[in-house]
Amino acid sequence: MDGLRILLMILLTVIGSSVRAEVYTWTDENGVRHFSDTPVEGAKRVKLPPPNRYAPPSSTGSPAVAAPLPKVDSRPFRYEAVRIISPEDGQTIRENAGRIEVSVEILPPLREVRGDRLEVVLDGTESRVTEGGSVVFENVPRGEHRVVARILDAAGEVLAESAPVTFYLHRYSALLDAPSDAEGGDAGPIRRAPMMPRAPMAPRAPRLPSGQ
Repeated sequence: MDGLRILLMILLTVIGSSVRAEVYTWTDENGVRHFSDTPVEGAKRVKLPPPNRYAPPSSTGSPAVAAPLPKVDSRPFRYEAVRIISPEDGQTIRENAGRIEVSVEILPPLREVRGDRLEVVLDGTESRVTEGGSVVFENVPRGEHRVVARILDAAGEVLAESAPVTFYLHRYSALLDAPSDAEGGDAGPIRRAPMMPRAPMAPRAPRLPSGQ
């Protein structure tokens, strides 16, 4: 009996396909049971279970959504602000040596790795170039002055420029307005202007003897 079951399973495996075949069985005169897909006289049709079918997953479902990529800022780089913070516009500076330090605020910070530089121009003629945020001008004469800051790239092109700042420098005169020691002056000893010679005095009239 077990042999018949095994034989039946083998036949079902071999015969099973997308096109279902008919299976017949019969027993010969020796008592041996046979199976075949061709009917013979006296054979009976075997009722087969439905074949196993594999159905692949449907491709009509929603596709997997990929995670969004981080946004890349495609805008060209530019400096948002270039501003002179010292001296202030309209400021009066008292500096006898004429030393003026100009401090500049840059936003975003100066891109030194790209070769950008800060240039500060005094009165349109004298300039200082630096990779920092401040420059110093020496021996600036007294009077009104105008200063402008601008950023240059590696090729010397102007990338940004500040608003102009006007300041007034007072330097002490050695003869007229040198400060005293109490005022912290450093102009040295005070030189006095020479005095004008006095006019000669008129001679006095002689005294007359008394009684005349």
